[in-house]
Amino acid sequence: MKRREAVASFLESETGSFTVEGLPWIVTICVIMTLIYDTAMGYQSYNRVLRSVQDTNRLVSIGAIRDPLSAEELAMAYILETYPGATVTTTIDQAEDYVWTRATIPWSALHLTGWLRLAPGEGMIISAAHRLEWS
Repeated sequence: MKRREAVASFLESETGSFTVEGLPWIVTICVIMTLIYDTAMGYQSYNRVLRSVQDTNRLVSIGAIRDPLSAEELAMAYILETYPGATVTTTIDQAEDYVWTRATIPWSALHLTGWLRLAPGEGMIISAAHRLEWS
């Protein structure tokens, strides 16, 4: 008889109800924090690659590099040590006096937890343009 009363009192008890209701909130907060982490790491990666692309464009802009293939190799040397699988394309247009560089980093090369890796597309695309001073 005591067991039935203990089970009945357990089932009717209101204590501990927050624990059961709080579990979905804990999962939701963990997912939100993971997305925040992925976004922050994505921006950090974007800034690192953008700096490499801009440094390469500056060298082309002042005339230290005048060949698009050499510019691509330099940008790849900066980027590939951290992000394997990246691709870089450099275009020097002397008629328009501009140099354009575009780098594509695949989602798999970024140091993410996995949520942004599910994003569609080829990956993160970073591009920059500078005016030529030597043409």
